[in-house]
Order: sequence, then structure tokens, then C-alpha cells
Amino acid sequence: MKKKRFLLIRTFKLLGAGGPVPPLGLLYIAAAIRKQFGDRYQFKIYDTGTNASSPEDFSNLLADFNPHLVGLSSMSCEADLLHRIAGQIKEHDGNTVVIAGGPHTVVVNEQLLNDQNIDFSVIGEGERTIVELLDALEEEGTVNGVAGLAYRKNGEPALTNPRNLIENLDELPFPAWDLLDPKIYAAYPNWNGELKERFYAPLVTTRGCPFHCSYCHNVFGKKVRARSAENVFAEIEYLHHTLGVPEIHIIDDVFNFDPERAKKLCAMIMGSKMQFSFAFPNGLRADIMEENLIDDLR
Repeated sequence: MKKKRFLLIRTFKLLGAGGPVPPLGLLYIAAAIRKQFGDRYQFKIYDTGTNASSPEDFSNLLADFNPHLVGLSSMSCEADLLHRIAGQIKEHDGNTVVIAGGPHTVVVNEQLLNDQNIDFSVIGEGERTIVELLDALEEEGTVNGVAGLAYRKNGEPALTNPRNLIENLDELPFPAWDLLDPKIYAAYPNWNGELKERFYAPLVTTRGCPFHCSYCHNVFGKKVRARSAENVFAEIEYLHHTLGVPEIHIIDDVFNFDPERAKKLCAMIMGSKMQFSFAFPNGLRADIMEENLIDDLR
């Protein structure tokens, strides 16, 4: 079977001091597709934060890769870039399937499909939704049974049923790190400010947050779902030993929500004798911090 080319795009707009960080969401999506379909898809990652994103440069990329499908991950502040790129994709080839995802889709839901250049919108966690959507497209079936999706019904934007959040995060494969080089992100400001080591890789060990800050997103829900300490440790070993990552940024909303899990992970790392630096760009909850966990982290 001939491979289908899948271009995964992270739109990025510089706001304040933070620069582009490795697009973990897209790497998780690629890994989920590989787990389900093997090597039936060929992937390319394009990050507008680390690549020249002029219309001419992007046209050259489309001509070279000529994707069958394109997935875009965007925040709401990048909506104009999302729509511009979607239009350029359809101008290149109107048959290319354009799928939107990321935090912006949670905000606008089916309204995003008022843009005729966008075919589908994945709402919320995308690993299971994208697999089911691709399966339906391959079988030329209907997509209205794919939960967590915005699509067109009789030419009008419509929503399927909401998708349940993934309860067992250990079931997810590790991000497809072979699709990009994390070293290139060391050249840009990161959420933590300064780097202690040569380069870094971000890591997510939980999804969801039980607190209700009015300014925050709700992509992952208000319940903390945690990967096991063993699963997180296995990914750290991969990042450190296989990719040579010397600094790991845990970007959870509340890494220390379960202090016993956090201390167990610390014990496993100390027992392994691995030497690397830790950072928590999203911070840690000071009001639930335990002194012995601080000692373990140190």
C-alpha cells in the first residue's frame, strides 16, 4: 500500500518573551497514528516558530511534500495564521484533507468550519479522535460516529458527541521524537527563561487540573489524570539515553498534585544514577508542596 503523506503544522505567533517549544501535541498525534496504522503514513513536522513562514516558503514546502492530509495545531491568538495556511493548502490542492486541532478548536467548536478551507476540527484530546477519523476516511465511511469532531453535515458545520477524556495515559505511546530535532529549540527563549544545559525536551506527566482559574484553558478537563511513575521514568530514560537530552522540562499544570507519585519518580531517578537537570516552566503549587518533596527534587 502506498504511504499517505501527512503534514503536521504547529502555528506559532510570538507574544511576549516566550519562544517556540517542541510541539508535543503533534508528536503525540503522530505516535498514535503510527501505533494504529504502522507505516501507512509518512509524516513531516512544520513549525512556523522555527521555520520561515512566508507564503512563498510555505508554497515550496507544499510543492515538495505534496501532502494528502494536513493537521494544524493552533492557539486562539494564532487563528489568523491558521486560516491563512488552510487557504494556502487548499489553493495548492483542493483535495488535501485539512484537519484543525489544538486549544483553539475547544473555544470555537464547529464554528471553525465556517472556513471552507478546513474540513474537520478535532476538539480536545486528539489521539483517539484522529485515529478513528483516519479509519473512517480510509474506509470511505461516515464520520458522524467519531466522537469529539466537528464536520460538515449537508454542507453545514456540525458536532458529533463529545469524546470522553483518556483515563489511562499509560496506554499512549511516547511522542514521535524522531520527527524533529529538539536541539533546534535551544536557540529560542523557552517557558522557563534560561537553559542550564545545552538543550532540553518537554515532558507531560499529567493532564487536567482541578483548579478553576478563570483565565486558563480547559482542553484537558478539571480532573487530574496522571501517568504512572514507571511510565514517566521509561520516557525519561529514552530522552536521556537515546536522545542525549541533558535538561527536561516538565510542563504539567500541577506536577505535584500527587506528592507520593512525584516522590516515587524522584526515587527512581536517583536510583538510576542518571545525571540531568529538571525545570518546571508552568510552576508548582506552593500551597500543596511538601518539604520532603522539595528535598527530593533538589
